Amino acid sequence: MSIYIREDLTRNEKIQQARRILNENKHSLDAWSILIQDAQDKKIAETREFYESLVTQFPTCGKFWKLYIESELFQRCLIKVLNIDLWKCYLNYVRDTKGKLSSFREKMVQAYDFALEKIGMDVYSYTIWNDYITFLKSVEAVGSFDENKKITAVRKVYQKGIMTPMTNVELLWKDYCTYEMGINQTLAKKIIEERSREFSNVKRVTKEFETLARAIDRNIPCVPPSAPQSADEIKQVTAWRKFILWERSNPLKTEDVLLVARRVVLAYEQCLLCLGYHPDLWYEACAFLEQTSREYSDKGDAHLTKRFLDDAAILYERSVQTFMRSNMLIHFAYADFEEQRLNVDKARSIYNRLLDVNEANLKDPTLAYIQAMRFERRTEGIKAARTLFKRAREDTHFDPVRISVQGELIRDLDSSNANNSQQSRKMGLADSDDEEQQPQLNASDRSTMDIYRQRQQKRVKLTKNISTDQITAPVVT
Repeated sequence: MSIYIREDLTRNEKIQQARRILNENKHSLDAWSILIQDAQDKKIAETREFYESLVTQFPTCGKFWKLYIESELFQRCLIKVLNIDLWKCYLNYVRDTKGKLSSFREKMVQAYDFALEKIGMDVYSYTIWNDYITFLKSVEAVGSFDENKKITAVRKVYQKGIMTPMTNVELLWKDYCTYEMGINQTLAKKIIEERSREFSNVKRVTKEFETLARAIDRNIPCVPPSAPQSADEIKQVTAWRKFILWERSNPLKTEDVLLVARRVVLAYEQCLLCLGYHPDLWYEACAFLEQTSREYSDKGDAHLTKRFLDDAAILYERSVQTFMRSNMLIHFAYADFEEQRLNVDKARSIYNRLLDVNEANLKDPTLAYIQAMRFERRTEGIKAARTLFKRAREDTHFDPVRISVQGELIRDLDSSNANNSQQSRKMGLADSDDEEQQPQLNASDRSTMDIYRQRQQKRVKLTKNISTDQITAPVVT
């Protein structure tokens, strides 16, 4: 029995009809095609069950497995993994899966714009810029209005591309000049002359950019640093740091603060793909976002102020969900960040996650308990801090004899309570300067700790009732 999908139905009606058809005939490729198109416009969490049924029905169809794999993987990693090769693969995926749609042109334009927004400042992004321009040129234009619209779209991408430092940018410039001359030679000479000076600056920056990029291996898998670090590891860390500092120096000498911020953030993002186990880099990236937010706050731009603060929160969250799950210093900084935003419940959840053996699984949570108790004292009072201290004593991982932390415990529980102080000392928490008991930190952690201490010293008061003696930095060397 032949069953057809009626063309006069709305999209939802077609989807419902396709499902009814599959109930009767599980091999109807037309019906499956309708549901596949619907799935591609949704999040993978909503469509995973559908894709499972698709590959279960057609277990040997490589095309359907490819659709499932690409949908699953792109939605999981695309935004987080700003790797140029991955994004090129994504654009090929959109081209392959949307090619037969009536809205193909719009879908591709959206995909290219999205890609350039995220990865268009990469030193190796020339292929994406060039492919986008080629695609726009290939779009059929009927009538003078559509032709002018097409010219405007192509020119816009060209002019943005030639102002972006990247390999082969000179080739893009030559193509642009040829394109303008082919439209209107008189106007082209004027436009090219106006753009030449700016492009000279881009060429200069591109040469510096390429030199810095050559020293970096962007395809190194992210692994914890060895102790001591190998020569290759040191070389890569040094190269990435040099590159980040270069971006922060505003090599383009532009007055566009947002552009500078976007370039710096991209540098940190790509660096963390390879050096994600270095807490100082996570901290610096988040601190940079906070700093940028403050700059926009001073300018009275509420939208960008909030945007960069939210970006910092997202980056902090990503760090503790991935490579920094057991790193106390990043958790402290993240909790401090949320506390300053008056997100007390969020800050508390960060401390609780750090103290959860199933989450962070700290070998020695003593310092984490201290920071959490100080937080509770600031926000809820001494009773809440004592409750947490009781929890710490019941924790089998907690070491009451850690010389490095006893003074802080006593002061946090209640420095005015002599009986409590005596009890604590009986537990082995007497003051001592024995540096051998201090927590051992690697070079990256020490760097983060130094920055964190500076942050604590500059910390703003949450309320008029918070005193400065309640916000001292942790005693760690």
